[in-house]
Amino acid sequence: MICFGEHLDGRRLCYRIRRRFLQELVFTWHPKKGLEKYCASSLNEWVESEMLRDRANKKITLGTFSVSSHRLLVTDSNEKDVASIVLEQVKSGAWTASVTYDSDGTVRLLSVYEGVDQPTGRWTRSHEIAIDSGFVLIGDDVAFREEELAEELFFGQQDVHLFQAGIMTESGYGDGIYHLKVKKNRDKQIIGVRINFME
Repeated sequence: MICFGEHLDGRRLCYRIRRRFLQELVFTWHPKKGLEKYCASSLNEWVESEMLRDRANKKITLGTFSVSSHRLLVTDSNEKDVASIVLEQVKSGAWTASVTYDSDGTVRLLSVYEGVDQPTGRWTRSHEIAIDSGFVLIGDDVAFREEELAEELFFGQQDVHLFQAGIMTESGYGDGIYHLKVKKNRDKQIIGVRINFME
């Protein structure tokens, strides 16, 4: 067994070859707690699993997009179809997009909101969105449809894409019907939209 390094909490990153099975293992070991449950077959795999665990259940802000038409399009493809939802009376301005991942790396929660700070208080259910492409897109209704979306976006490796007119993410574990929740300000303008893919 070879130890690569030690964390401040005492965990050690170790490498071992099991001769009997000719199997390589990368794992963390703690002097008091012993071997952690997860072992990887390569350093790459171990780093990937640690990154997934590290970002699980944390809100990650991705950036901003612009809303100028006072309408948001929520759809599962880059073409407007029957299943698309258009939200009216949306506050225009710079909108922030953020996601929260589950422990296995799937997108659990997608939130978009006007301004920098996420609105607090009660979010109300507004629609149900039917997803059959494995993706959901939220963006300015006019600008989003004018923007050319490359076909590679739908078949690439990334689970989140942010562009000038909106955001596209994987829809949790894939196809299904998800609840769309909105947050309104005192003027009855929509200032936030969220989809929880695990509800």
